[in-house]
Amino acid sequence: MDLMGSAMVMVIVMIVVYLLVRRRLAKYFAKVSEWQKTIADTRRNAEGIKMAKSIVSSLNSASIEVINNEMQTLIGMGDVAVGPLIVALKSTNPVVRRAAVKALGAIGDSRAVAPLIRLAGDPDIIVRMTLAGVLANFDDIRIVDPLLSLLRDKDFYVCRAALQPFSLGKVKHALAVDAIVGFLGDKETNTRLEAVKALGCIGNARATGPLIETLEDPDWIIQEHAIWALKEIGDLCAVPPLLRMLEHEVSYIRIEAAKALASIGDRNAIDPVQNAVDREANSEVKSALLAALHDLRNPPPKFVKPLEDAES
Repeated sequence: MDLMGSAMVMVIVMIVVYLLVRRRLAKYFAKVSEWQKTIADTRRNAEGIKMAKSIVSSLNSASIEVINNEMQTLIGMGDVAVGPLIVALKSTNPVVRRAAVKALGAIGDSRAVAPLIRLAGDPDIIVRMTLAGVLANFDDIRIVDPLLSLLRDKDFYVCRAALQPFSLGKVKHALAVDAIVGFLGDKETNTRLEAVKALGCIGNARATGPLIETLEDPDWIIQEHAIWALKEIGDLCAVPPLLRMLEHEVSYIRIEAAKALASIGDRNAIDPVQNAVDREANSEVKSALLAALHDLRNPPPKFVKPLEDAES
């Protein structure tokens, strides 16, 4: 090999070595950067936890305004504040406990679930009310039992607060049906309404009988929501009483009953609905009845699971 060829080989070797070294150095410096970031994050977290602990320790004797302001700071700190906030749940000051419950609910870290559940027996009514609203922020099966406990609380306002997550559809669990049914006979209209909504959101057939009885509630709005709840449940046992609601004196009740019957889809309702069409004078109600009749006569095809899915 002549001198020129040797020089070219040398240059190529040097380039290859340079590229390999540069690649290794890039990996090394990337790891160094990652280590530095981890150390910085750990340091920041340690400083944040220290700051959160300091804030929490100063709250017991603070005014309500200061407590609320400091809790906003802790919420802004995020998950580093969770540990100190859990400690705050044990404060002797009920205002601090209430604020800590709210803050943990706003952060939504699952580490807070077990400590929050233990507050279902807190002696302070407002703590229990606050807890009832906050537990629904956590997608965790463990919240069901304490919410059921709060539904049966000795204080009416705690019960109402525990009912709301179910009526908003945030928590849907069949175990709650029996407890919620108990509110259908409450003297407060809003409580009965929340209970009906909750049962509709849960959608369990055990509520069908009590909801059928609620069709006789003196408040038309509750009757309307009871029809909606029965539609959501879809139990065939609701069809005869819903057919009777087609004779209700209030037009929008008749409309909602027609929609519910169409949704449930019992073809045995076709003739009674046709009879209701023939006697109905209100054009809007008649349109709803005709739409229901169409749906009952032309039910959507049932979904059949593909063979390959069924076998897999």
